[in-house]
Amino acid sequence: HRKLLSSFFASALRCLDDQGLVHVAMKQGEPYKSWKIVQLAKAATDGALHLQGVLPFSLGAWPGYAHRRTRGFHERFSKQDSEELAKG
Repeated sequence: HRKLLSSFFASALRCLDDQGLVHVAMKQGEPYKSWKIVQLAKAATDGALHLQGVLPFSLGAWPGYAHRRTRGFHERFSKQDSEELAKG
């Protein structure tokens, strides 16, 4: 996940003008906190990207959004929400 984000930040920087912004929605807590996304963005862009602010995620701002599990499918947990993971 860290490698994907690092590559994303480096790629995004090439697409931005001087006033460009990158918005990233991340869940709080572990394991996400240990990714150190702010430091990751700075390192991937030689310091060109920096944190401007943090806002709580507003589910209502994203019609149709649904969280998907990232640990794979397990019948016991969220079967209905994770059926796509059972297909591989």
